[in-house]
Amino acid sequence: MSSSPPEPAKKKTRRWPVVLFVFLFLALPAVGLGVYFGLLHHDPAAHEHVPDGTRIALRADGAKFFAFKPVREHLLPLVLEARDAAKSKDGNKTSRVKRIEEETGIHIPIDLREVILASTDGQAWVVLIGGKIEPGRFVSGLQKIFKEEGLDGWELKEGMLVHTLGLTLAQADDGTLIFGTTPAIARAALPASDAPSRAPLPVDGALSFLIHEQAWREMLGLIPPLVPGTDTLRNVEQASGHFVLSQQPRLIVRLDPKKTVAASKLATQTQNVLSNAQLALLLVPHDLGGAKDAIRSAKVEALPAGGADHVMVTAPWSYAVLDRTIRDLAHTIRGATNLFGRPSEQPAAPRLPF
Repeated sequence: MSSSPPEPAKKKTRRWPVVLFVFLFLALPAVGLGVYFGLLHHDPAAHEHVPDGTRIALRADGAKFFAFKPVREHLLPLVLEARDAAKSKDGNKTSRVKRIEEETGIHIPIDLREVILASTDGQAWVVLIGGKIEPGRFVSGLQKIFKEEGLDGWELKEGMLVHTLGLTLAQADDGTLIFGTTPAIARAALPASDAPSRAPLPVDGALSFLIHEQAWREMLGLIPPLVPGTDTLRNVEQASGHFVLSQQPRLIVRLDPKKTVAASKLATQTQNVLSNAQLALLLVPHDLGGAKDAIRSAKVEALPAGGADHVMVTAPWSYAVLDRTIRDLAHTIRGATNLFGRPSEQPAAPRLPF
């Protein structure tokens, strides 16, 4: 067995929130489109490949994302437009996407249903893509394409495609696609497991997340000092939750306190921080996509669950504000893409049975 390339040296400064932001606006729409055109049942499995020791993870459910009416009406036409533009550009030539489909057995984007971004240390990252994906063809198919196109630096190691820079492509036995920034994290994601040691990443809602203590502390450091009391939230050992996109959107967050802290105490501290945040946000002239009203209406309560006390935060979100925010985002994207000469006509989104 060949030795893996050495892991890059850890840096003191990590970029958890930046990566999450990029993920939200790039990875989610791609997978969501696959579900939109597939509309087939899929049992989530990619979360079973989250590596042991994961400190932060974010999951996107394409079906639930594109089932949200504002997304279908405002964002989907942009994706359809991009698809049509790509087809017209290809002409009669076989496109790269078509070649990937033929060699790997993956129909893009129909077979892609969910995507997960995870990291164990903020340095090495893995992207897991699940769906109705045929096992056993992805790595060998890409290896053939890379060779035909003269792409250097790729080598087959332990059944994975590894680049000299460390980027690693692999596929699990159940078909889940694995894209790791290092061979080590890709290898750690290969086996599927529902063991307690796996990170309990929720699979509810259009978006779900898991943030363990280390990443949680670093994200708290980004909160402006205008919000007093945020230091008390360092009593959180783990935060998880999901965003429900429906006629009554809401963000549901579970906070697990450290063993030495009572859930009732953490609930009081959390409520105080939200109250202080309301006062600080009075200085902000914008509604922040509905976040200001959500914080004002958030409900905090301490609950037991299987013998483990925790705190639940439920924040209702404005449907109208989300609709407006998604519409504005679509206009921004359209304006940016038109800079590159793409058509300005907006095709209507197909009607769906929901």
